Amino acid sequence: MQSFTALRVHPTGAGVERRLDTCQLADLPPGDVLIKVNYSSLNYSSLNYSSLNYSSLNYKDALSANGHTGITRQYPHTPGIDAAGSVVSDSRGLLFEGDPVQVVDRELFATASPKALLPEQYEAAIDTVGQDTLVNLAKSLTLGGSVVACGIAGGTGLPLDIYPFSMRGINLLGIASAAAPLQARQRVLAQYAGLWRLPQLASLCTEISLAEVSAKVDAMLAGQTRGRTLVRVA
Repeated sequence: MQSFTALRVHPTGAGVERRLDTCQLADLPPGDVLIKVNYSSLNYSSLNYSSLNYSSLNYKDALSANGHTGITRQYPHTPGIDAAGSVVSDSRGLLFEGDPVQVVDRELFATASPKALLPEQYEAAIDTVGQDTLVNLAKSLTLGGSVVACGIAGGTGLPLDIYPFSMRGINLLGIASAAAPLQARQRVLAQYAGLWRLPQLASLCTEISLAEVSAKVDAMLAGQTRGRTLVRVA
């Protein structure tokens, strides 16, 4: 398969325009690995993506598809970074053809609390929203608790004072998955495929067609979506 359909972002005099384009493998940016993708999210990547069947859509993807200058710097741009599928080729010789490649309710914490500390409720938390949600989670941790920050859908600020740290000894942990070694990623993915697998994953997912992505991007930026969005490309 030498051609594929992609949602691409093009610059215009008024900003950017999203449209479906027919692309060739030769149009892909330089990269070490060519992947036949079954599932993917629409963030920028140096990987070569082709033969897409499914894709997922998250907030960062929506920002990228809307021409956010902090995420998208070159046009035309095809959003997409995370992928799950199989290897077609690897110029480094580390992966082989056919190798499998694998690539949570926020309303309770969405409003900032003026209190320095909130009742202790959680020993640990993973925040995918940021800003007020992250602050409220930090204020709600038990003594020595930890919160992982890995999202910016609610904002990039951190209006948090010292009290959760000085009075409860909490830990604020960052995620830098893009730089994580391959073996570390494999250990975590194995856990998500087994012990950590969420039984309600199907109920958190909404499936749309590639032609519906542009409207979904607008809805996501307006805060009108929930869960994950699966984009049917093929």
